[in-house]
Amino acid sequence: MPTTPQKAFTISGGKGFQLKFPNGFIVSVQFGMGNYCDNHYLAYVDSSFDSTILGEGNTAAYFSHGNLLSGFQGSDTAETAIMDPTGKFVPYSKEAGLLEKKPDDCGCNDVQGHMSLMDVLKMLLIVAALPCQIEAPVTDVATLPEPEEVDGEVV
Repeated sequence: MPTTPQKAFTISGGKGFQLKFPNGFIVSVQFGMGNYCDNHYLAYVDSSFDSTILGEGNTAAYFSHGNLLSGFQGSDTAETAIMDPTGKFVPYSKEAGLLEKKPDDCGCNDVQGHMSLMDVLKMLLIVAALPCQIEAPVTDVATLPEPEEVDGEVV
């Protein structure tokens, strides 16, 4: 079954969104229950939740579809992640920026927690400026170019 290409803007799990840039990189911004943000420890429903906004009998249906209380409350911080065009996580640290690889002591992870609005904006600008450096995988050895000889050496 063919997969549908990801659109430029995607809502994810009712508690965040993903942005796909023209260079193929994707940035995920999440701020719901369980994400590393102000809403990390929120319950699905707490005493401040007014179920009348959903209409009688709709509370269970609403929450069973992944929509969380955090969607109503918002957050001042968010969890972020960067994926390259092949879907692999890109190491990033708000202190160091993009990293070529994830060293043990970089203070980074596949996701970045408790990012402020300005931290997220900085990350988006960095990712938007990245060139697409991922080449299509070679699937057939017959499509490889023949070696060339220059001044008697094969290159």
